[in-house]
Amino acid sequence: MLRVVLYLLALLVCPQGFAKAFIHPGILLDKSQLDYVKHKINANKEPWLSRYLVMKNHALAALDHQPNAKWEGLNCGGPDGAGKHDRCRHEINDARAAYTQALLWYYSEDTRYAENAIQILNAWSDDFTGQHGGYNQALQAAWALAVWTRAAEIIRYSYPWPNRQVVQFENMIRDRYLADIDEYNTDCYFGNWQAVITEAKISAAVFLEDSELFESAIIRYQTYFPLYFYLEKDGQLPFALNKCQYAAKQARLKTYWNIQSKYTPLVSGHTQETCRDLEHTAYGIAGYVNTAQTAHIQQRDLFVQSQERFITALEFQASLDQPDSQLDLVCGKSVERKGGLTGTLLIAYEHYTKDHNIAMPNVKFWMDHNIELRPEGYFHYLWESLTHQR
Repeated sequence: MLRVVLYLLALLVCPQGFAKAFIHPGILLDKSQLDYVKHKINANKEPWLSRYLVMKNHALAALDHQPNAKWEGLNCGGPDGAGKHDRCRHEINDARAAYTQALLWYYSEDTRYAENAIQILNAWSDDFTGQHGGYNQALQAAWALAVWTRAAEIIRYSYPWPNRQVVQFENMIRDRYLADIDEYNTDCYFGNWQAVITEAKISAAVFLEDSELFESAIIRYQTYFPLYFYLEKDGQLPFALNKCQYAAKQARLKTYWNIQSKYTPLVSGHTQETCRDLEHTAYGIAGYVNTAQTAHIQQRDLFVQSQERFITALEFQASLDQPDSQLDLVCGKSVERKGGLTGTLLIAYEHYTKDHNIAMPNVKFWMDHNIELRPEGYFHYLWESLTHQR
């Protein structure tokens, strides 16, 4: 513990070593929110204490977690990734474990969790010597990068992580994640891809203190966000990129938005993947909410810019993720919920209801019945019911 105290004192005495353009920690969580939840846990306040104990007892929090990073390459998704999906699951699982243990370190001050998180981060920057590949190359890299940077950001600004190891991790971000995301043009892929790629890029920008990458992520958000969330004032058709094949009317609705009949009109709040299934919808929502949250910490308020689309969409989606909802009627076909919206919505809900005093009754009803289900979420969103509860 003395080692940690000396490190934090060094940060206070020598702030000139850290860039002033970015707020740190500043990926999804800032110091004030981390400290707020830590105080609630230490005071045995609910629901924070119970949710903390759920996280602490989860497999991702195991102190004997061993990273699986010795891969020359990761082929994920599609026929070219067949038989190698376990590698991809290992990567996501290790990133989520690193983030979980970084949180546990911050909340508990148990240095074993910090050392574990560093072990996982270092293992991947040391041992993952290849690149991502396969159909899901960019998606897989983005899922992992969004969470890797979140874990690394907490550790870097609260615990003595040797600079040589930090630099090596930064190089991994550039050479094996951002490069893999950018290798192929994914502009016309499903919207949840655009969402998490945007989240991954803004997260990497903060960690790397890369102003150019940060601004490009903001522009990317502003480009793709209105393509994913529909408002009736957009017209009969949702917005689209003209260069994409789905820009044609029939393809846009049937292929890209999964609307099978011209007699099933879009309504405000529809997302591009609502009629695909609600779990993929949650992936998209989480990517854009997380991007907006990180931008907000960095003093760029995308929540205000996106308020009408966000609130309309979240209210509508929450109404559909109910046992007796009109989801099939809205889509004109049978639609799977799969994992539904579980693990999402809280960050945006807390922002709009508490910072802007805007009522979101459908989301509140949904959370009252679902907030404790699967708090570990999926892929790039996890533990939000603890980390962002206010």
